[in-house]
Amino acid sequence: MGLFEITGGKKLKGEITPQGAKNEALQVICTTLLTSEKITISNIPEIRDVNKLIELLAALGVQIEKIGEGTFTFQSININLDYLHTEDFKAQASGLRGSIMIIGPLVARLVKGLFLNPVVIKSEDADLTRTLSDYKNSSLNFIMMKKITPIISLPNN
Repeated sequence: MGLFEITGGKKLKGEITPQGAKNEALQVICTTLLTSEKITISNIPEIRDVNKLIELLAALGVQIEKIGEGTFTFQSININLDYLHTEDFKAQASGLRGSIMIIGPLVARLVKGLFLNPVVIKSEDADLTRTLSDYKNSSLNFIMMKKITPIISLPNN
């Protein structure tokens, strides 16, 4: 590990450029999934985990261009959600703990609503029954947990 020894009595002056931090870079890169606009990010450390995430986003359909050392552009116009159901995705994602961070932006961008509490339907409540029936027939998948709290997963298509 490097060591800086500073002997007193002399003023420090000059400039340094701190290297981008891996964990923060992973989070910032994942936020590019929130919009279809072109985004430029600088000071990205070019290390294995960051490069793996960039490859994963490219496989999802994000247009990525390296425009300089540590500087990339990202544009998430055509996200291929089918890729999330492939063996290639499972292999790529399992090799990168930070891959879980893509889920939040994908849900925020692509899922329109979420029930946070269990829903109780009375048989005479036709409007609510019809509304839930509409959701059931949509491309969203409801997963019922043990305490009957519905959770929405991303569409298969």
